[in-house]
Amino acid sequence: MYIKNLKIINFSDKYVLQNIDFHDGVNFVVDTESSGKHNKVGKTTFLKLIDIAMGAQERDRLYFDPETNSTEEELERYIIDNQANAELTIVDDINHPKAMHTLRVGLFKRGHYFIDGKQIKQSAYRIELNKILFNTQDKHPTFRQLISSFVRITMSGDTDTFLRNLPRASIATYRSVYNFLFDISDPSVDENRGNLEKQLKIVTEAEKQFKRVQQAHQPAEIKQIISSLVYQRDRLKEQIDDIVSLEQFTKNRKHLTTIRNRYSELTNKIGKLNYQLEQTKRLIAQTVSDSENAMSNQLTLNFFDEIKSLIPQLDKSFSDLVIFNQKLYQNKI
Repeated sequence: MYIKNLKIINFSDKYVLQNIDFHDGVNFVVDTESSGKHNKVGKTTFLKLIDIAMGAQERDRLYFDPETNSTEEELERYIIDNQANAELTIVDDINHPKAMHTLRVGLFKRGHYFIDGKQIKQSAYRIELNKILFNTQDKHPTFRQLISSFVRITMSGDTDTFLRNLPRASIATYRSVYNFLFDISDPSVDENRGNLEKQLKIVTEAEKQFKRVQQAHQPAEIKQIISSLVYQRDRLKEQIDDIVSLEQFTKNRKHLTTIRNRYSELTNKIGKLNYQLEQTKRLIAQTVSDSENAMSNQLTLNFFDEIKSLIPQLDKSFSDLVIFNQKLYQNKI
């Protein structure tokens, strides 16, 4: 596709501020016009307008200089007050076009995007441009990554780089872009390769971190340690076999395990019986003590005489009561 025409239109009054036609071959940008409504747009700004029409962000860089942190307030007010738009016409052939598209972008903040008169979101705008200019719907490489090889300017200024024209891009991204532009390989393969390389880098870094923190050995060192331990194990086994039969040792170990289990059971039973014995002794001592203190002779005798006076037919003596009570405690013991 080729650029056929670029217009700067004030949509506040539909005034066409600039109307530039492009021709086949080399086109030079020269600013010689002077008029009452001329906004003194320079050559670099003119090229930035093309980049904005190609989906570039930071439209405020038209009047804001990040290097000096200054704003061209007159230009900013002009764009906002007049609702200035950049309209770019692209064709498949300059002289005999068969396919033509009109791209329009509002130069002010939150300005809308249009393709062939239809308003569209910025993300969808780039997707459509990817279809129109590169005949692809793949997400990788992105449209902005591809168009950077043709529009050699950024919103932050001119760029004279050739092969490395993408800021902060990885080798995988460059490989994906150039493979697509020169039709070297499938972009999806490049994307998968890039993802695998990222995962490999993450795993490799994690391995380094683990070794540094845990002071881990290299695989070869670990194999050597294992080999040494196996050798020591085999040598100890031979020494044990010289002292005692392995089969007999295994049987004895099983028998020892059985004895240990039986010993634990008996120990538990003895413990329970000792506890019961202590409890019984305590109860006997308590009963004996109670039996010794159960009858206070004088108090009990007075109480017995009082009851007997109330029940004349009672034929038992106080001695009988004492003997009966002692028998009760003896039975309890």
